[in-house]
Amino acid sequence: MESNLLLKNISQADVFSGLTTQEIAVLAEQFEIINFGSRESAVDEGSQGKGFYIVLSGIFKVILPANNAQGSKSRLSALTLNTLMPGDCFGEYSLLDDQPVSASIIAEEDAKCLKINKENFLNILDRHPLIAKTVYRNLLNMLVARLRKHDKELDMFL
Repeated sequence: MESNLLLKNISQADVFSGLTTQEIAVLAEQFEIINFGSRESAVDEGSQGKGFYIVLSGIFKVILPANNAQGSKSRLSALTLNTLMPGDCFGEYSLLDDQPVSASIIAEEDAKCLKINKENFLNILDRHPLIAKTVYRNLLNMLVARLRKHDKELDMFL
């Protein structure tokens, strides 16, 4: 992928909002392009998070599957939590903790993502405190916005 296009795609992800072109270039060196086929799993609930992804093309569903990672039935049916489109990202939880992945991410059609390995990402944040400060602030804002949205959704049931 052309480096200008790579920089543009990374800079459009909300989690990297506020970073300079030079700071984004530091991150871009560690990203790789990953292709997914239709119905292919990008991330499985219960597995260890391996990285952070930015959707370039295609549609992904965030689901809680009916069967858990061990294959036994843990829910009556699968539950769709969200739909991810180009520009959206996933894997952010694995950047913050060492807990198993909380939901599965499934490509609904052929799709393409940028991926940065968790270890490489954390190494960049350790070596570049200004990048870390901006990324962690953006992650916090994203997560708080999700919580507020879910609070409003739950409030409709009361």
